[in-house]
Amino acid sequence: MRPTATPIPASAPLLAYVYGNVRNADIRVFDPASSTDRSIADQNCDEAEPGWAPDNKRIFYHSDCAGNYDLYVVDVGSGASQPITASTCDEREPESAPDGRQLVYRRNCAPNAFNVDGELWVVDLIGGSETPLGISGRTPAWSPDGTRLAFMSDRNNGWEIYVYDFASRTTRQLTDCAANCRFPAWSPDSRFIVYHATTGPTTAEAESLWIVSAQGGVPHLLVTGDGAGRATWSASGWIAFNSQNGIEEVDESGGQRRVLLRDDSHWAPVWSR
Repeated sequence: MRPTATPIPASAPLLAYVYGNVRNADIRVFDPASSTDRSIADQNCDEAEPGWAPDNKRIFYHSDCAGNYDLYVVDVGSGASQPITASTCDEREPESAPDGRQLVYRRNCAPNAFNVDGELWVVDLIGGSETPLGISGRTPAWSPDGTRLAFMSDRNNGWEIYVYDFASRTTRQLTDCAANCRFPAWSPDSRFIVYHATTGPTTAEAESLWIVSAQGGVPHLLVTGDGAGRATWSASGWIAFNSQNGIEEVDESGGQRRVLLRDDSHWAPVWSR
């Protein structure tokens, strides 16, 4: 099954992304309509993994400005930020629920736990309570309908994409890749997941983008070459991703591809909702 291409030529309103080197990066926002680009979080520390709030007025991210990694939220208009978590563990990779009331994130209490699974937790943004989900993985992505999480895990000695269902509290493996399959992102209708495959089973270097039904099945190739990875799917039907060319976008059919930001120090793009 393939998604039906959305014949809309315009990009989604805003694109948050990471600028700089891994573990020493900042967060910026690009407006494709005006071709303007500005910094949102640029302290002398690592600020990365942005994710939009449903109102598109705030961005959640992780930062080690206070020593270990904590979760923060920044107001896009004013640039004012504030912490959400402040434990002795590392909290990374926040993703907002569609209703904006909770964040899911990865938690690691061992030092220097970067490219490894962690425990997936949820923090209530109203009351502040934090709850473990009882599953391990990385880069949790909340489905737009709010019923599931997609995430990646190397629990079976290779990175694969998994889906967790909140109602049944069950997890199933979605992909079976010869290489590593990483960084899932949902389609706006919650029916499909886009992810990237690496150049081989022992590398983390991105190579191609694939789309698979969220129910499982045979994935189909969307883009290959130029280090294509870290995709994000907009409501207008365009899929942005980072590559050796910078940040690009491609339509759902793979027929149209163009560069948005030409600099390979731009990565981890996320469309506003």
